[in-house]
Amino acid sequence: MAHMKWRSGRGVGFLLVVLLVSASACQYISDRIQDCRQVSVDLVNRPPGGPAIHLTVDDERASAANLVEGSGFRRVNLCLARGDRAWFRAVRPDGEVVGVVACVLSLDPFQYEAERARVVWEPRGFICERF
Repeated sequence: MAHMKWRSGRGVGFLLVVLLVSASACQYISDRIQDCRQVSVDLVNRPPGGPAIHLTVDDERASAANLVEGSGFRRVNLCLARGDRAWFRAVRPDGEVVGVVACVLSLDPFQYEAERARVVWEPRGFICERF
């Protein structure tokens, strides 16, 4: 009987090792085939001393969290792959949408580890920089 308990304990240990190795392998494979990568994007309200404006991403609602003062910026992280399109809006504090732009990621997302993409709002409209 003691012999059987030892074997079943050993089997449970072996099973735990197999599960841990499998989970690690699955995470590794998932990371390698992930079709997007986190890219930091600075949303910039360029006019120094200009009016504050909401700079939003996709369907984000205008709020205090995305209100950017003149010459200020806010940073967002987006999951993007080359060729992906990200939408940005400029919304006045009264709720009027005054600008919309779609920036298409043209660089490999791995290149954004050294440089940050920027979406700049100016009175004449948006500029997608380093996309």
